[in-house]
Amino acid sequence: MKQPCPSNKCESANDESARDKSVKCKSANDEPARDKSVKCKSANDEPARDKSVKCKSANDEPARDKSAKYKSVGKKYAVCLILSIFFHISFFNVHCPAMETTDNLHGGMAWDAYNAGEYARAENLFMVLLEKEPHSMNLVTGLGYSLYKQGKYEQLHGIIQGDRIRNTPEIIELKKNFYSGWLNHLGTQGKPEKAWDLAMLLSDSGGGPEMDAAENYYADTGRMRAASWLFTNRKTRDTPCYLNAWSPEYGLLLHHDIRDGDRGTSFLRDRSAVAYYRESLSFDREWSFSLKRRDISTGDGTVSDENDMDASYSAATGSAYRRLNPGNGSLSGTLHGDETVYEGWLTFNKEGPMPVEISLGTSPIGGKLDGTPTFNVWVRRGKLDLEIHRQTVEDSMLSLSGLKDPHGEKVWGGVVKNGFTIRGSLSMGDAWLSLTGGYDAYRGVNVWQNSSVNLNGALGKNFKTSHGSDVILGVYLTGLHFENNSNFFTFGHGGYYSPGVMMVAGPIFRYKSPPCREYRLDIQASMGWMFEKTEDSPRYPIHYEIVDDFTRDALQELQGFYPGKRTESLTGSVKLEGWKMLSRKLSAGIFANFDSGSDYMRWSLGLGVEYALKPRTGFWQTER
Repeated sequence: MKQPCPSNKCESANDESARDKSVKCKSANDEPARDKSVKCKSANDEPARDKSVKCKSANDEPARDKSAKYKSVGKKYAVCLILSIFFHISFFNVHCPAMETTDNLHGGMAWDAYNAGEYARAENLFMVLLEKEPHSMNLVTGLGYSLYKQGKYEQLHGIIQGDRIRNTPEIIELKKNFYSGWLNHLGTQGKPEKAWDLAMLLSDSGGGPEMDAAENYYADTGRMRAASWLFTNRKTRDTPCYLNAWSPEYGLLLHHDIRDGDRGTSFLRDRSAVAYYRESLSFDREWSFSLKRRDISTGDGTVSDENDMDASYSAATGSAYRRLNPGNGSLSGTLHGDETVYEGWLTFNKEGPMPVEISLGTSPIGGKLDGTPTFNVWVRRGKLDLEIHRQTVEDSMLSLSGLKDPHGEKVWGGVVKNGFTIRGSLSMGDAWLSLTGGYDAYRGVNVWQNSSVNLNGALGKNFKTSHGSDVILGVYLTGLHFENNSNFFTFGHGGYYSPGVMMVAGPIFRYKSPPCREYRLDIQASMGWMFEKTEDSPRYPIHYEIVDDFTRDALQELQGFYPGKRTESLTGSVKLEGWKMLSRKLSAGIFANFDSGSDYMRWSLGLGVEYALKPRTGFWQTER
């Protein structure tokens, strides 16, 4: 009697013919037998294409079915078939090797097409096979990678989210590679809205490789609070350095700043203390509040008839022309002394495809002038940043909080600049190009109106050290132009640097310590050759007197000009910031800064402490 050749049955454990190691015995409830000769895989690599080895490395995915194996199985099957035809004796029991016949052979052909880079052909073969074996995750995996390689992301998304998909190790690996690749593709194609929408969709998936991909996307794009939020609600893998980045935190910063200059006018000493609190409102929103106390001084703060002016009028302050007019020669008071002023800021931050940061505050309150509202609005769209602001000009006490005229009763100063800044960047691998431009209108109390434009360009390259640190080398060119020269302290001027033309160019350097460490170090330095030219400026751009009865000397002083100048010099800037974790919740920092990028030099030294309510494992870094 003719013995049939079963192709999908497993013989008993004692039957030699059932021990063929190329075939896996599966129960009636399992999916069709698949090739499992290689199990090497990684989160990021695709199937290994080297057909000469079964597994390229621990970082490669499975090396798929090899045609040689199917040829061997096919030969065994052919021999078995011939024996079954010629031997019909019932006691001669012939057993054929189990195999998936045509489908398995075609599966090998599909994988061979994929490994050869013929992704469209591989897609067609896998689709045909899946019509016969719709529950084969091996075939779904092959189809998935074929679509992924062709950039058919939405089609692949629809397939791997189907009801029949089971999260086998191969499918989990496919999903992880696919979603990470899709998010990266949307980002590089300038589609941040679609990338964010996809990440939000994956964030609501309930876990698995989808949420892993969303968390990695948030971390890679600097959205540490969102990444931390996802991790905190799962805790399914090794602790990342952004653990509890969403946690509320308190901080205190102490600064001591000194700007050089002459006594009583341009010199400025500023001791400040800033206390702040920061808290997350939700997955993608955060708010913070800060209060700043400033003790500011300009030296001894005395002015008298004998020494308030020298022959070149370099120390003239207020309406000094009055002392030359009969009846107005006496001082009504001192120029100024030490002052304590306060500033408050409320900041709201929202992450997303267009991250936004809005800060509302005040200029210094408690000085000679009342405070005025200030604000800063920053938004990013792709590689373009836009900032709209109303900010205090902090070059001197006059521009910061105002001064009282020692020759009269009026006050003047308290300068704010109202304007915008646009910044665009372009990346070319590790190289980058940055262009920035802006405009500001300067306003104050009893102060000459002014405006400025600025342009800045920088070109550089990023380097990664063997320890994971970032090193940035580049060159920059900066240009600045003011409509009026208001860098003086007579009545009507603002006491801030305002050249007609300023240009500086030179090299830049930056070092950033590796992320995810218990310390953080950021060092920035630049040098440059500076050219500046200032225009002639009226000594008193604003005055209120009727000058008919002024003496010749008073009129000459009132109508005089400060001469402009032209200089070239070497300039430089160094900025250092370092933090160290003292415990899982407490960190301490130090700051230092030196800048000679204008007609004065400024030094700054500071200390800081920060306390988080939830324990953390390290510092993370963001681009802004």
